[in-house]
Amino acid sequence: MLDNLLKCSLSVLCHVALLFCMLKTVTAQTEPVKESIACELIAEGFENVFVISKDSTLVIGYENRRFRFEPRGLVEALKIIERTTVNNFPLVIIISYQKIPMLYISLNLVDYRDFLTGQLSVDEFTEMINISMENDDFSALYGSVENNSQFKADFVILPQFRAQFGNFDQPVQSNINIIPEMNILLAKGLSLKTQVIVPVQNSFLLDNGESEVRPGIMAINQMLRLEDNLFLTASAGFFTMDRVGVNLEFKKYFADGKIAIGTNIGYTAFYTFIPKQIEYFEDDAYFTGLLSAEYRYQPYDLTGRIQFGNFLYNDPGVRFDILRQFGEVNIGFFCIVSQPSEFNGGFNFAIPLPPGKFMKFKYMRLRQADKFTWEYRAKGFVKNGTIYKTGNELIEIMLEYNPDFFLKRLNKELQ
Repeated sequence: MLDNLLKCSLSVLCHVALLFCMLKTVTAQTEPVKESIACELIAEGFENVFVISKDSTLVIGYENRRFRFEPRGLVEALKIIERTTVNNFPLVIIISYQKIPMLYISLNLVDYRDFLTGQLSVDEFTEMINISMENDDFSALYGSVENNSQFKADFVILPQFRAQFGNFDQPVQSNINIIPEMNILLAKGLSLKTQVIVPVQNSFLLDNGESEVRPGIMAINQMLRLEDNLFLTASAGFFTMDRVGVNLEFKKYFADGKIAIGTNIGYTAFYTFIPKQIEYFEDDAYFTGLLSAEYRYQPYDLTGRIQFGNFLYNDPGVRFDILRQFGEVNIGFFCIVSQPSEFNGGFNFAIPLPPGKFMKFKYMRLRQADKFTWEYRAKGFVKNGTIYKTGNELIEIMLEYNPDFFLKRLNKELQ
């Protein structure tokens, strides 16, 4: 009996020792692979890169400020991972924004290689990919990074255009500005944005003084991602519409980005760097408070949003938006109803600006804006349902990180 017990114990110890040696061998094999992947990603221009292994899974994180479109960035990252990795590891790729994890992509390298060799079609391969806003097994692995994006100045050139059609002496009034913008990441989620508005042409009759060079948005913003897909942005400084103050925005996502509810709270006062020749009545400080709800109809990449509450200038009202994404192009329509029975509406769009690949970062970089955006109101001089912009609106940040949209556009990019 004692001999059998000793034999069993010895057998268990041998198996444990063998398993330990195998794990040590696998770890030793993955170390050069991890270093190679990180170096290649950094050489391509990806930032905040880290490569670690958990059990048999290779976890790769990066931030893409090299390619204009996030799915395009993932395609380029997959090419690098495939050519620098011999073994067919399971992969988890974490895509971040301002060092905040936004998406978790799970796939197997053997499936990607089968796609490259034609054994799998694009549709078959993308069906094997899982993309989610959160992953409990890997969400705590984001640690120290290489090619850190902090304190790197990003100089962006923004074109701005406004127009208004109406029954006045000049049937078409227009305004064209060029806006140089500087963005700096100070810490995780903490960024500084500064703008200078350079007027090119202005025929708006009510915009006295707006033919002069003047500051635009000058604000500091802190973005946080809390548990259960709750996002927060807090901004302080000078915003659009000559407002200065503070603004808080909360948004909670459900069903992996299909539904969202949120609130936007701000307190701002009127301030201008240019003396006005006409009297303004919005010199007082105003409190703004809006509740919002969003629903995304995934088959058509269609997002509906309703906002209701107290808009700028103490204007209670409701605004309804419907937006559709056609790849990198966004087209939307909106209507506004506010007190006293004031109705307005219009459309907006955003189109990508070439090129789709930007310069690599070292300490600073000059590039054009990602997109040209424009919103047109039927009643352009009526101020109902208006709200200032802080330059860090969550809906504009999160559109590209919707898991369903990302997977569909990844399918197109792989083709």
